[in-house]
Amino acid sequence: MAISVHAQSRFRFGFRFNPLISLSNVEDKDKSSITGLDKGGRFAFSSGLMATYSLSDNFGIYTGAMFALKGFKSSVAHLPKVTTDNPTPTSRTVEHNASLTFLEIPLALHLTTKEVMPGMKIRGLFGLSANFLVGANTTRNEYIIDITNKDIKNKEWRAEADKYQGPLNLNNTKKKSGTTGYNVFVPDFLIGVGIDWTIEGIGSFDGGISYHRALGSVSKYALRGDDRATVSYLSFDIGYFFQ
Repeated sequence: MAISVHAQSRFRFGFRFNPLISLSNVEDKDKSSITGLDKGGRFAFSSGLMATYSLSDNFGIYTGAMFALKGFKSSVAHLPKVTTDNPTPTSRTVEHNASLTFLEIPLALHLTTKEVMPGMKIRGLFGLSANFLVGANTTRNEYIIDITNKDIKNKEWRAEADKYQGPLNLNNTKKKSGTTGYNVFVPDFLIGVGIDWTIEGIGSFDGGISYHRALGSVSKYALRGDDRATVSYLSFDIGYFFQ
């Protein structure tokens, strides 16, 4: 019984709600930058359960299970080559908009300082997160750019499309639900800093900021059929531990 009580005193259980900002990056299959790429993240959130187990006064393990909503938006000119059969090809801009839902299971070191004021410590997180894609909604828009330059022969039209500032005409929209075309397992590296404030008789409040760096691409074909997208995010951590 004494061992059980001692173990319980080291274990804390609670819940967390984190506003976050997705940070996307899109590269081609050779991991090179894409000319004319326009990309962006989105504001979203994560929520779920968390737990810590203290191995000493200043060192422990952090884990949990959270659902994270994140995603990305990117667009780029898709430019066919000029050929004899098609001397004036139509230039297109493809826009890929993805909303993704992940189940995240972090495993990190939970480091704390001595009390900086009664009940309050500075805490840090350092570790990894196993992330499983459980849902995705994708909208893919294709726009036509009216460019006719008969003087260009046997060249890609990317430069012409990059200079184009006129209106885009929506030609085709495709929407789909499901994880087809995405990698269902994408681990993260996470690092964070914040405060851990225990109030006797109420519980412990946790607040801070953390960065989750994706260690792999989530999209198998983000734009032109062979591009890859990674989605990292900045999280504003808000949590509560029961006593």
